Amino acid sequence: RPVLVAPVHYETLSPQRSFVGTIRPRIEADMGFRVPGKVLKRLVEVGQTVDVGQPLAVLDEVDLKLQAEQAAAELGAATGVLEQASAAETRTKDLRSRGWSTQAQLDQVKAAADEARARLDRAQRSVELTKNSLSYARLLADSRGVVTATLVEPGQVVAAGQTAIRVACSAEKEAVVAIPETLVNFARSGAAYVTLWSEPGKQYVAKLRELAPTADPATR
Repeated sequence: RPVLVAPVHYETLSPQRSFVGTIRPRIEADMGFRVPGKVLKRLVEVGQTVDVGQPLAVLDEVDLKLQAEQAAAELGAATGVLEQASAAETRTKDLRSRGWSTQAQLDQVKAAADEARARLDRAQRSVELTKNSLSYARLLADSRGVVTATLVEPGQVVAAGQTAIRVACSAEKEAVVAIPETLVNFARSGAAYVTLWSEPGKQYVAKLRELAPTADPATR
């Protein structure tokens, strides 16, 4: 009677499996203006490569310049008030040393001078803030990458922090792979490798970064 004969040998408990994945940037930054305003120009398009410090969009600077002029005017006024208060304080101190003024008058003049100094300090900080606001009117790329989305158009009014341009950083990439639930434990402990269709002869070692229960797991 014919029989089927096969040699006995050891095999790995879990055979190798391959899955199709997607290569994508590790970091994708949503960039927005730090001040509110009206978009004057958008300088990039989707798919364009940008470098560090390259302008992406520009806000209308009319209101920001008016705020800077107002802060400069307040600084000038505060400087004048402080000069008068300092001169009055000096005269009162001299009169007090000669006995021609009271301590109450000196305290009052000193309080006015301190208030003038505080007003000048606030005016100086206001000037610095308006200068920073003017620089924030230009949205600059903080890393080299590729523009993946443009969410603003010229003429659009945006709020501070609103996403305007999305840039995918080109420094680091990851592979996103969907695996069956039954292989989750093997994915935690097993070794993984990545091969590209464009380079079928090369194999890259992958390190598990995240297992997401409601989204695609990612390896890099």
